[in-house]
Amino acid sequence: MSLRAWQEALQAHILDGDPGILDLLRTDGDPASGLDIYASGYRSRLLEALVDSYPGLHALVGDAPLLEFIARHPPQVSNLRGYGGALAGWLRQRPHGREAAASMADLEWALATVFLAADGPVATRQQLAEIPPEKWPGIRFRPAAASCRLSLPAGLVDWRRQLLEGAAPAELERLGRPESWLLWRQDHVVRQRPLHAEEVMLMDGVSQGESLASLCERLAGLHPPGEVPLRLVEWVGRWLDEGWIAALQPAPEPSADGVAQQPHQATADHRTAP
Repeated sequence: MSLRAWQEALQAHILDGDPGILDLLRTDGDPASGLDIYASGYRSRLLEALVDSYPGLHALVGDAPLLEFIARHPPQVSNLRGYGGALAGWLRQRPHGREAAASMADLEWALATVFLAADGPVATRQQLAEIPPEKWPGIRFRPAAASCRLSLPAGLVDWRRQLLEGAAPAELERLGRPESWLLWRQDHVVRQRPLHAEEVMLMDGVSQGESLASLCERLAGLHPPGEVPLRLVEWVGRWLDEGWIAALQPAPEPSADGVAQQPHQATADHRTAP
């Protein structure tokens, strides 16, 4: 029997419990008990990886659902960094699945993803000030790569904090209606805050590539005309201070033949490797 065949038989036993390799072993003891050391060690390592990514979820539901997920969804690659991304969807599909558990998985996977996101530039107030005022209406913003928005039940973030501090799941208050949250990495730390409905509307415009003038139009029906520019500048200033904007892109400048030139993106190299 070839070495590759031995390896495949051992892998089948560890991953799926296939007993085929037991007939190939010659030992005075119980071969199954010896092989269980490897199988148990493998499952324990996968459980450890999931608990590292989902500490709040683990405190909420314990080992059992995570071990069931491992049995049904073994890793497809050797690197465990991305293992567990399908957990929230799997929890929702389970019979009698708990939406609170799935939402906790959504939150914790987003936290891990933002933390591990690649470094990228972050725009500053100074860069905005250096753009001539007459070009401001055409400015577009590019969100930072180390950020995301998601909808979470009200109270879930506080739930997670209480669970990590040792609270029992039975002690937690009932969750509320969904609300929008922003997660972003700043100074090596993943930060999070709820979003105002007006801010959600503006961020939708930013994500769709709308200009500063278009964002002003979004605010036109919410504030007196004289207050709209100031209100928008306040939001933009907050985003710049928090590091949510990666680049400021002024409107294209027409060339001598009237064709718009590709705009230069104002960026700053701001490395925040975790």
